[in-house]
Amino acid sequence: MKRLQLIALAMIAGSISCTLRASEASRSLSTLHLKIINTGTNPTGVLTVDFHDPTCYRDPLNALYSPCTDGKQAFFIDSDTSFTLKREMPWRQDIRIGVGARMDTHHAVLLSAPGDSASLTLDFGKICGNDDTGFVFGGKQGSLNAQINACEKYLSQLSETIRFPRDSSAYGLYPEKTAQMQDSLARYSARAKLSKAAKEWARQSIPARVYIQLRETLGFYQMDFPFLSQIASNDLQSLTFSGAQAFLTDYAQRGFGLFSDRPENKALTPWERIARFAGTQPASPRRDFMTFQLVAQTLQEQGASDIPDTEPASFFESPYFSDRTVRAVRAERERTDIRFPETPLKEICYFDKQGGTVDTVSGKDIFGLLRSRYAGKVVYIDVWGTWCSPCIAQMSSLAELQEKYEGKDVVFVTLAVWSPRERWVEMVGEGKIPGECFLFDFASATVFSTVCDFYMFPSHLLMDRSGRIVTRYAPVGISSAGAAIDRLLKDN
Repeated sequence: MKRLQLIALAMIAGSISCTLRASEASRSLSTLHLKIINTGTNPTGVLTVDFHDPTCYRDPLNALYSPCTDGKQAFFIDSDTSFTLKREMPWRQDIRIGVGARMDTHHAVLLSAPGDSASLTLDFGKICGNDDTGFVFGGKQGSLNAQINACEKYLSQLSETIRFPRDSSAYGLYPEKTAQMQDSLARYSARAKLSKAAKEWARQSIPARVYIQLRETLGFYQMDFPFLSQIASNDLQSLTFSGAQAFLTDYAQRGFGLFSDRPENKALTPWERIARFAGTQPASPRRDFMTFQLVAQTLQEQGASDIPDTEPASFFESPYFSDRTVRAVRAERERTDIRFPETPLKEICYFDKQGGTVDTVSGKDIFGLLRSRYAGKVVYIDVWGTWCSPCIAQMSSLAELQEKYEGKDVVFVTLAVWSPRERWVEMVGEGKIPGECFLFDFASATVFSTVCDFYMFPSHLLMDRSGRIVTRYAPVGISSAGAAIDRLLKDN
């Protein structure tokens, strides 16, 4: 099934029957009842559900701008599956659902008033068959939510028909394409007899959809900064919650890239560049968001173990950052202490190189298994696949690292995903794969990759002696990786 485009959702608080304000929603939560059943012809499989974290809406910066989730939950679905999840939800709950071996993605949005409840029944078998009746909305806003989600599907398909030329003339077509899409929505609204609230939700989402299509056509690095500046001045307020988030991320990264390329800024540390770039922007929530995104990206790229404590300390003293930006940055740095959710893994194979045998180990959490198995050691983890040429090419570098740290408190682990068992056994048995070697069965690999957001391979993680994952973007190569490992050995 074609992967649905996940795009912006509108803030229609003033239009739905239960009038809400973002500040009120951040303090008042409702209840979501999510029921999962399986009545279709697909008897078994994997289902992942990704919720936005209601607590994120209580912080002013995160409430307006931050793409915040509390992780994904994954379930193995059998023919007789039937259970209900109950959780708090903010005024708007985004849910992404992945089904099947390829984790085909579906999207649902629910609105609810503080103190009320919303319900959604997911029929796994029907969703796998791309049957829209696999989503059943209930609660006081059930009818509205059903209309909104039908409209979301229509607009997602419509946005894919938007075409821009791959040159600078595309910018001039932005208003025209937006107007055309609004006209199409008006005709659809009449046919579908949409409520006023559903029409308002859809209308406000269109500028973001057109912007994202333009971005996908030209590519982020080709986006014209004057055009981005024009939208920032004129059209930003018309973009939806997620659309404004996507746009401002582009605006920050493009502007920061141009700023960093200046000769006088090249000698600065990333933190000094961010601080000076922030100083070029007027004080506003927009600046807070852009600063936050740049810091989050820097933290992600460098990893917690690579950031000297003195850098963020001096960074926080900059006069250009509001208190909420500082709070958000500190929280983001804390999140680099990665905590993956438990994953219901059915089967993990371990290759015993001494005995030449393959053993089956089990556990809900692969990282918990590694913590207990290699307690007190630094663990370098390589996530790879037998089908991945770059993964295989880097194995020689991993072997050199293992040789360098032989006899020290360092363990090198390879986790193979979506790989045929026979081929994995052959490669490990021939000595082509160094370290402690594990293999996920295909269903568990899908759960692991989806829940933990591993989509690029090879991926590398570092775990310190206490079992804390200090970065999910560990460096590779005997020099860079070795320096990161040495710091962890020294710190512990």
